[in-house]
Amino acid sequence: MENFCFVVMPFSDSFNEIYEEIYIPAIQSVGLEPLRADAIYDNQAIIHDIKQSIQDATLILAEVTGRNPNVNYELGIAHALEKEVVIVTSNSEDVPSDYRHLRYIRYNSSGIGWDRKLSSELTATLRAVLDRLNIPTTPGLVLHLDNGFYQAEIVKIYQYESKGHCFYQLNGLLPLSEINGAKSYHSDESHWLADWNRETPRFAVGETVKFKVAKVGELKTWSHVSNARNVDFVI
Repeated sequence: MENFCFVVMPFSDSFNEIYEEIYIPAIQSVGLEPLRADAIYDNQAIIHDIKQSIQDATLILAEVTGRNPNVNYELGIAHALEKEVVIVTSNSEDVPSDYRHLRYIRYNSSGIGWDRKLSSELTATLRAVLDRLNIPTTPGLVLHLDNGFYQAEIVKIYQYESKGHCFYQLNGLLPLSEINGAKSYHSDESHWLADWNRETPRFAVGETVKFKVAKVGELKTWSHVSNARNVDFVI
């Protein structure tokens, strides 16, 4: 596997949901593939596979909430190997004291919109690390989630002040199946969420949003952008 992010975290229903709903989409959105120890299939000792995965990974994502001993052991291996590690926790006290001087992402799962905030911060951090490592991040297709939702990062905002509309450029493209039978993409095509009758933006550049597609417009050239499609959406 090339360009993958090895995820070190506890295994439980609540953490599995965070992994599937937040960590996997964020990792994939920057062009990496996610991998956890429970997805490694081999007949070797599991710790050998874990060490090898940490060694080969582009970077490591460590969820340290709960002070899980296995997580801290694997986090120690990652630092011993001088790997790039993004630490995430819901409790600052759970960050090992030896690593507390490092930056980490803290989330509050009881807060309003916490999942969207965590997804946005994690995506931005992963992208910053990859940029520093000179590893290109390709937008690819907008990530398709369960229940008909998509997820994408906002990379640009355009306010049509005279008409009172806001438009948000997605970091990626919707699949062709959503685009009225289109056979291929234009070389510089872009897709924009169209927030009609919205005088001030509800999203910010760098924020990751989840949405359902209501309608995709025809490819058009506007004063601010060429070859763009407006996407009517619901959240």
